[in-house]
This record gives sequence, C-alpha cells and structure tokens, in this order.
Amino acid sequence: MTKTLTDIDSLVGEPPLAASSTRDACTADSLMTPAEIRLLSALGFMAARCGHVVPAIRIFEGLAVLRKDKAFPYVGLALAMICVGAYGDAARVLRERGLLACPGDPEIEAYLGLALQLAGR
Repeated sequence: MTKTLTDIDSLVGEPPLAASSTRDACTADSLMTPAEIRLLSALGFMAARCGHVVPAIRIFEGLAVLRKDKAFPYVGLALAMICVGAYGDAARVLRERGLLACPGDPEIEAYLGLALQLAGR
C-alpha cells in the first residue's frame, strides 16, 4: 500500500502548516515542529518501503520519543519489521508499546491484526 502525504498527515495527526509559520510552530514540549515531524515520518515510511529498515527503525524510535501518545511511530516501527518478514516482532511492538501508549487505538489494532495474520497466528 502506497502512503500519500494526506495519509501521513492523518497518521501523524497534526495539521499541515504554512511554510512561513513552520519555525514559529515549535511548542515548549517539542524539539521539532509538526512539519518536521511529518517530514521525518514520511522519510521513515519511504525508507521502510524501500527496504532501508535500519534507518526506518531509527527514525520511528526517535519519533516514538517525541510523540509517545500517537500511533504513527509504532505503526511505522511495525511496518518496517513487516517489510523484512519480522511479523512476530511487529506484533510485539504494536501490542507491548503501541497499545500501551495508545490504548484501544483502531489503527494500531488493525496493524496488529495484520502482523498476527502474517505471522500465522
């Protein structure tokens, strides 16, 4: 499945910003603007899709620190693992980290179902 920028915006859950307001949008609790988070997220999904799993995992691990309460870093980690056939690891990340950070999140639950199905469980 190909991700579009609209898909990534919906995963990240932050509205797009005008280019001129990007730097002003930093908040006290964030080291990065929403636009920078979206860019890193897009790069992570592209890296995973192209088989560059280690950089993708590093990107999503960093995003999980910055956006602990959002689903997209955990989905990104799981997709990177799915791309290399590590279905059990993807399910573990979603179950143990994603659902812990975002209980009942439908996107995490959907990708958990996919990972479990691919793992044959």
